[in-house]
Amino acid sequence: MLHLAKISLAIWHIAYFSNKAYVDSVSMNILQIGELAGALSGDYVERTRRAMDWRSIKGMRNIFAHDYGSMDLERTWYTAVTDVPALKEFCYGELARMDGE
Repeated sequence: MLHLAKISLAIWHIAYFSNKAYVDSVSMNILQIGELAGALSGDYVERTRRAMDWRSIKGMRNIFAHDYGSMDLERTWYTAVTDVPALKEFCYGELARMDGE
């Protein structure tokens, strides 16, 4: 099963780099995540900063918004396949924690 997951990721990697519209779509979603992270309260950001690097999330948003041409596609790819899933897991954990309160 792991081998199949690696093949699937490799195919997605090829598709990502060969399709500008796909790159733009992924980039816009990462930008939106950064925009939403900027709306979090300072208290929440401070309380969760050890678990989630909000500053980097907002920083990537700023690169997309203000200097898109300088964005490294490999970094964007890494963010999409590594950082976004980690953020998703963090958010699910936070929702579960809040539901238990």
